[in-house]
Amino acid sequence: AEYFVDTDPGHGSATAISITLGVDISNIPVTVNTTGLTDGIHRVYIRTKSQEGKWSITTIDTFRVGAFIASWAIDPATGHDYGALPIGTSFNTAFTIRNTGNLPVIVGDVSTSNAAFVPSFTPGTVIPVNGSYIIHVAFIPTAVTNYNAILKVRSSGGPDSVTTLLSGTGFTPAIAPV
Repeated sequence: AEYFVDTDPGHGSATAISITLGVDISNIPVTVNTTGLTDGIHRVYIRTKSQEGKWSITTIDTFRVGAFIASWAIDPATGHDYGALPIGTSFNTAFTIRNTGNLPVIVGDVSTSNAAFVPSFTPGTVIPVNGSYIIHVAFIPTAVTNYNAILKVRSSGGPDSVTTLLSGTGFTPAIAPV
């Protein structure tokens, strides 16, 4: 029997494993050499050679090298200024949440500190490693004033939260702001 990690070096060229003929190899512990492997998820493949000289994959398993890191970022990180918008109208902007860690991240809650900014999202959305998720935030001014808010995206079980700033101005449609 032999094993290899991620890439098959060819039959008979992987790391040899000593086994006893007729033993079920699915329960045999194998120490895998992880030297030189990058941090992240890897697959180990174990194969055996029959008495007829034919190789077959008998076991495939996954394992992790390195620390588990839950991390994410929001784009645009500097926030968004919606500019001037007539009272009673709305304008949507997309914010991208990127998973920058090596664990999936679950979107738990999205909120803003001002009701004029309304996020649209699906709670429980899983963002895979290296994946992203778009959150739309509508700006809906209800008065002639300047609006400011913090957009906060919370996870359930991963990194605490990621935030960015929002701003915009409401104006009366007949009178454009100066």
